[in-house]
Amino acid sequence: MTHKQKMFLYVLVTISIVIMLGISGCKKDEGIVDPPPSGFSVSTSSMTVAPAGSSTVTLSGGTGPYRIQERPDTTVAAASLSGSTLTINGVTGGYTTVTVMDYANATATIGVSVSGAITFDLFPIVMARAFVYSGWAISTTGVRLPDPSGVYSTTWTIGPPNPAVSGSTVLVDTTTLQHPTAGVIGVKRNLLIIKNPANGDFRFFQTLGPFFRAFGFQRTDTVRAVLIAKPSVGIGGTWVALDSTYTSPTVIVRLEINGEIVRGETITDSSSGRAKHNTIKFRTWRRITVNGVVVVPNATTAELWLEKNVGPVQVHIAQDSENLGHFRTLKQKNF
Repeated sequence: MTHKQKMFLYVLVTISIVIMLGISGCKKDEGIVDPPPSGFSVSTSSMTVAPAGSSTVTLSGGTGPYRIQERPDTTVAAASLSGSTLTINGVTGGYTTVTVMDYANATATIGVSVSGAITFDLFPIVMARAFVYSGWAISTTGVRLPDPSGVYSTTWTIGPPNPAVSGSTVLVDTTTLQHPTAGVIGVKRNLLIIKNPANGDFRFFQTLGPFFRAFGFQRTDTVRAVLIAKPSVGIGGTWVALDSTYTSPTVIVRLEINGEIVRGETITDSSSGRAKHNTIKFRTWRRITVNGVVVVPNATTAELWLEKNVGPVQVHIAQDSENLGHFRTLKQKNF
């Protein structure tokens, strides 16, 4: 190779290296990306405020400016946003939610419980209103029963008043389920409800037959009106739903059924649209004392998730030694 050829090759290699370095440098520059903004968040996802009281939530991260995407039920609480501070003002007892959003459409939802008596209607008793639920049955031992064909369905229909019991209304329960031994069956029964129009409290008539038989009491008067919802105590409040003592020559048994408003809770229903409902969860539970010794300290008898101006969105009826239990979530309604 001549000297001229060597010089040409040297120049060509040098140019190639420079080009390669240049390209490499460009790629490195292009690969430098500003770190993504930190995630959008709120300082709390739930709060409790008093009527006429207020509390604040701090918004952070994400991409500003922030805004309120979905305001709360203004009969329960009000919300305002200034910069990164969300202020919640309580109005009246109940539960609602507020959803905030950053500029990049990231969202966060805050559950707002307002203390004090709940005065709006949690279960309007309107004749012919119907609630259809999906769900499942629960064995007498507390195990969810198989439903391989997906037949489980319940309809609650508000019927007419029952003239035999003053102030009561019939609630017709029609259920199809896969029974563990009888196969697919349909069961229809009339429940009886009494609602106090002054404060919204309501009682369900329930049979204590399994309880009496379990302790050897021979009774024919087994039906009792149990106070299963008392909105006036507010979220976190409690009440006595039933307190009775029964005596035989060998045993003294006290049955207490107590109630509580557990919390506000957002429930996703079982409809095709998977709608969300802001509900208030009520629970009744029993304590049984035998000869002064507590043998059942705290066993759920029923849970109801009630939505303002709608009624039961979700229902849990606990099993007993003789009867199946049920868990139901609203699928559709006719109003």
